[in-house]
Amino acid sequence: MNDFLFVDLNNVFETILEFPVHFVWPRLLDQQSWMKGWVIESIAGVRHTEGEIKKVVAPDADPTGTPVKEFLPFYFETVRVIPYRKVVYKAYTKQRTGEYGFSGFEILSLNDFGRRSTLSVELYLEFQSAKLTSDKLHEFVRLVKEGSATSWQDNFECLKSMLDAASAQSE
Repeated sequence: MNDFLFVDLNNVFETILEFPVHFVWPRLLDQQSWMKGWVIESIAGVRHTEGEIKKVVAPDADPTGTPVKEFLPFYFETVRVIPYRKVVYKAYTKQRTGEYGFSGFEILSLNDFGRRSTLSVELYLEFQSAKLTSDKLHEFVRLVKEGSATSWQDNFECLKSMLDAASAQSE
């Protein structure tokens, strides 16, 4: 039997949105429209409600056409929805015995400041591996953490652009 190694990844990302919570909320729930770095598909449950499961995979290529390195598909299971305030996802890979796997929670929180709102994303993930050395797993998680910072910045920019476009259409 292989010994498993475990490494935690915890991070928080925040942004200010120039729109009120009631305008942001329905668009925030539609992750497929603003998390463009991933292909997200609802595979079970009722969309945007507790119990929904979404499959998340890397696209075949990045925007420049460069093939994306292979990532394991992972899943978001919606475990808690507090309308206009918070969505909690259990994030996990089904694969747990290969090179790596992970499980944990991602929490998206909206805070109301009248005409503005803030969005924070908290990541609490535990990576595990039965094949990587401790140094290699720590390095892998470090790279994932760095990549997630870039990815969330891109997500926030896409969400802001989507909100700007929706606002312009409603005027």
